[in-house]
Amino acid sequence: SKAEFKNSNELICESTFEAETGVRSFWICAGKGFCLESETHYNFTESLHVFHVTPKTGPISGGTEIDVTCNFPIGDNAFCFFGDQAAMISPKAGFSGQIGSCTSPPYSNDSDQFAVVDLSVSLGHYHSQEVFHFRYHPIVEISAMSMMENASTLQVLGKNIPYNPIPTCIVGNVEELRATWISPNEIWCFSPPELTGAFPVAIKYGEEGDTLSNSIVFN
Repeated sequence: SKAEFKNSNELICESTFEAETGVRSFWICAGKGFCLESETHYNFTESLHVFHVTPKTGPISGGTEIDVTCNFPIGDNAFCFFGDQAAMISPKAGFSGQIGSCTSPPYSNDSDQFAVVDLSVSLGHYHSQEVFHFRYHPIVEISAMSMMENASTLQVLGKNIPYNPIPTCIVGNVEELRATWISPNEIWCFSPPELTGAFPVAIKYGEEGDTLSNSIVFN
């Protein structure tokens, strides 16, 4: 197998037994016919596999907590890679050692549009066989609203309002209210009749429906 010389005390060998597990002895050879058997044994383990990554979307500002489930315990030197940006994975409190979380970094390019990057996982010298896609979306902002003539629908204006999946509205203390998408700059939110006076309005969006826009007060 291939070997990489690091220094006089360190040599990195590439295993050719990824599909097999068990303890094996190994030899180090220099040139033809000169081989030295190692006095230690190497424990070949299975390859790193990532079973679940969720959510797979977040705002371009970063800060989305992402759960990672794999077949190895999460320890030191564990990272998510968003393209070429690394984010440390920490074991998730209250769960098994094979579940951790990392936080998405800000999207590196100066953009307010949707972007997709490869998302992979590395634990020490092991790299995941699976590569996922993480979708950055622009930050949704709402700026104005008014009550429509039917007195039960709020016209909410803003920018970067996504169509798929259609957001839901948070009106007052009532969440997950249905909405009608009109354009990236307009959405209609149902207003419960029991709400009167001033109340805050925001929209919830994203692949997992767990990202909040800013909130403004209807009065």
